[in-house]
Amino acid sequence: PGPPSEFIPMWQQSVKPYLLREFPPEKSLVSAILRIYGVGESAVASRLGSLLSGSEPSMATYVGKGDVLVRVTACSPEAVADGIARVRDIFGPALYSEDGSSMEETVVRLAAANNKTLATAESCTGGLVGKLLTDVAGSSAVYSGGVVSYSNYCKNKVLGVRQDTLDSVGAVSPETALEMALGARKLLSADIAVSLTGIAGPGGGTAEKPVGLVYMGVATGAGVRTEELRFAGSRDNVRLRSAMAALNAMRLALTDPRS
Repeated sequence: PGPPSEFIPMWQQSVKPYLLREFPPEKSLVSAILRIYGVGESAVASRLGSLLSGSEPSMATYVGKGDVLVRVTACSPEAVADGIARVRDIFGPALYSEDGSSMEETVVRLAAANNKTLATAESCTGGLVGKLLTDVAGSSAVYSGGVVSYSNYCKNKVLGVRQDTLDSVGAVSPETALEMALGARKLLSADIAVSLTGIAGPGGGTAEKPVGLVYMGVATGAGVRTEELRFAGSRDNVRLRSAMAALNAMRLALTDPRS
């Protein structure tokens, strides 16, 4: 109930005594929040299987910000640790956080631990990757900066994407994503640079290049690669999922010894 005059007596007379009776201090619960990227919630639940119906530890899944959260709860830290180990065995590298840290927090922490610097070149996401990174306190130590190259002019004049590339295959192409990443890495003297160029919608798509098509470039000391991504949903959803893919690419690059 909302009114304090109703809620407070209910809490004092019923809820609090029940909790103290059922969960005394010696039975206090311990929880951990795990985060998984690249696997949908239904697939996570399916792969967890009988673990979701267990009681020590108990597990539950939740939709996150472009990822899936798994809450592991038990009456002892040892049981929680055992649950985390089981989830780790099932999902491997897709399990990117075991302490509840977000993707951007994980990336900043990894970059700092590995003494690496990051850069971004964003078109369709309009600076969202940079925004997420700079939401994290201490990111200034690892994030060199980013270029929001929304126009072809900016892609060409600032990032050095060749005009021939833009004229022949267009801004939304693996070739442009590759040159954007290379340009950002060079311009900002970063160890790892990620680029995004795509069609966030709701308009602007064609049969060949539909709304939701995004190309990502990743440039590191080991070389450069591109990846085609396809997302459904609203403009905001396409942009958020693209940004999460870029952050995850940074995470994987930071754990690759060749980078």
